Amino acid sequence: MRRRTVHFIAFGAVTASVALTIGSRLLLVGAVCMGLILILALLSLIPALATFRLASVQSRDRVRRGEEIRLTVFFSFSGLLPIGSAAYQADAGVSARFGGTPFCRYERQCTLPAAHVGVFEAGEGRMYLTDVFNLFVFCRKVNSESLKYTVLPRAFDAERPGYSSRESGAGEVRLSDDANEPAGVREWMQGDALKRVHWKLSTRYIDPYTGAFRPYVKTYEEAARPEILVLPVTAGLYGNDEESLNRKDGVCECALSVCGACLNAGESVRLLGLSQGTDEVFATSPEETPRLEDLLALLVSREDAQLKTAVEEIMRRSQTTSAAVIVTSTLSYAEADMLVRLRTYSALGVSLIYVMGVPGENDEVLSRLDAAGVSVSVYALEAEDETA
Repeated sequence: MRRRTVHFIAFGAVTASVALTIGSRLLLVGAVCMGLILILALLSLIPALATFRLASVQSRDRVRRGEEIRLTVFFSFSGLLPIGSAAYQADAGVSARFGGTPFCRYERQCTLPAAHVGVFEAGEGRMYLTDVFNLFVFCRKVNSESLKYTVLPRAFDAERPGYSSRESGAGEVRLSDDANEPAGVREWMQGDALKRVHWKLSTRYIDPYTGAFRPYVKTYEEAARPEILVLPVTAGLYGNDEESLNRKDGVCECALSVCGACLNAGESVRLLGLSQGTDEVFATSPEETPRLEDLLALLVSREDAQLKTAVEEIMRRSQTTSAAVIVTSTLSYAEADMLVRLRTYSALGVSLIYVMGVPGENDEVLSRLDAAGVSVSVYALEAEDETA
């Protein structure tokens, strides 16, 4: 309840008490009028709150970061009495004010901001209704048809990251039994399919004393594909403050730019999102960039992915890829050690792109990675440029 409403009710109560005490009809009429004003205020707001309709139509549902979306908002309500005004405040930052005449359809034009990458609800917000006497303000949460819009990252000209090994895809990878000819045999292990057993060879290895059967299975090999793994990591950016959102934007745009550089160089790219499960997009040409953009916008709206999860996923796919690029904006000594071990104990080329918000941030950690053979690049948010 508003302060002026409390003062109005208190003044009306005092006026009524004085009128009854001294027997003044004039004061009593004034107190009754004040009571009627309160009743009329409530009678006008309650039907409006129960019957109002709010709808919105957006001009488009996909924009680049920094662009705008035009939003048309429609408001109407039913009732016998008018209200003072109606104000709509959307969670996305849109606000609009409407008149208070019943059975009228009001239309307002608004602008949706697209300051950060992600998927946003355009219609969710709150509606504030005020009576004609400006005594009461009722609030109600609304969801105007759950309109969504996607803010896509902006790509910039980036160089292909440098890798230290296996960038030509000359390694070997073990596959299932989809090759034409087996490359070798090994002893059977729990979980191997029976159709892969080399029966002719296995019959030669029956123990003559115990009769024990030692089956062997066929193995298949082919050249590793020159596939580049790109993993955006947003661990540590938990808040919705401007700095965290800017860092997430930088991570997404760096990942998109690296993918574009690799695709332009004729390499295939697999973009991995590790926030909830494993979402991935495999692209072989620049024409598939919109799919990469959609995945990055979706990843920002989910829970933050950890660098440890990214390293584990790289190791799991180490036999089917040639290099891995990790894009992050936070890095600790423990995480740096994980990257060093990954570089040391795997044949993969490992590259790190660090999104720096403050000049000189994590210089010691980055120098340590560079000395250990991990290719390190830095993207400065202030300059919005990538420097090696």
